[in-house]
Amino acid sequence: KVIELPTLFDCSIFSPPTYRTDDITKLVYCGNPFNLSRKVVKERLDILINSVASLGSSLWHLDIIGTTQSAFETMYPEYSQIISEESERIFFHGFLPRSDVLEFLKNADFQVFFRDATLPNCAGFPTKLSESVSAGVPVITNQLDGISRYSGANFLFIFDRGFELEQMMYCIRLDRAEKNKLKKEAYESRLFDYSSYLKEMKIFLNSLS
Repeated sequence: KVIELPTLFDCSIFSPPTYRTDDITKLVYCGNPFNLSRKVVKERLDILINSVASLGSSLWHLDIIGTTQSAFETMYPEYSQIISEESERIFFHGFLPRSDVLEFLKNADFQVFFRDATLPNCAGFPTKLSESVSAGVPVITNQLDGISRYSGANFLFIFDRGFELEQMMYCIRLDRAEKNKLKKEAYESRLFDYSSYLKEMKIFLNSLS
C-alpha cells in the first residue's frame, strides 16, 4: 500500500502576507532552475521571462531568486536582449537567505514556475508550491503529476503547457482587491499544513496493521 502526500509544513511558522494597495502585479520565482555546468534544465525560466516580456503591459515586476543574470544569460544567450529591454521590471537577486526569500514571497502576488514533464519533475512534489501557499502567495504553474489534484483551489492557477501567456495575462488583469483576496484565501487555507493530513495518515497506518 502507498499513500501520496505533498510537501508539508507547520504553517504556524508563516506570518501573514503583505496586502498591498498599488496596481503593480509582483511576480516572484524562487528556485534553482538549471545546472549551468551540466546544461540540465529543471524549470523553464526562459518560458517565464518570454511570457512576461510578451504581456504588453508595464504593470508587472518579476523578482528572480536562486540564480544570477549572468548565469541565466550564459544558459540562454538568446535572451540577453529581452533582459536588457526589461531591466526595469526583471530583477535577478541570486541566492538569498531563507528569511529574505520569505520576505519576497510575502510581498508577491504570485509565485510562477513552469516545468517540463520529465521523470525527475514528475517524481516529487514541488516544495515551492507548498511553501508559497503556506506563506499566502497564489501560484501560477503548469499541469504535472502530483499537483493536478489541487487544481480546484482558487489560488492555484494550474494549466496545460502552451497557455503560459494567456494565464499570466489573466492573473495580471485581476484588480488589487481580487489579488489580495486570493492571498488571504491561500494563507488561511492551511492546504499544506501537516495537521490537515493527520487523519488521512492515521487511516493509512491503521490499514497496515
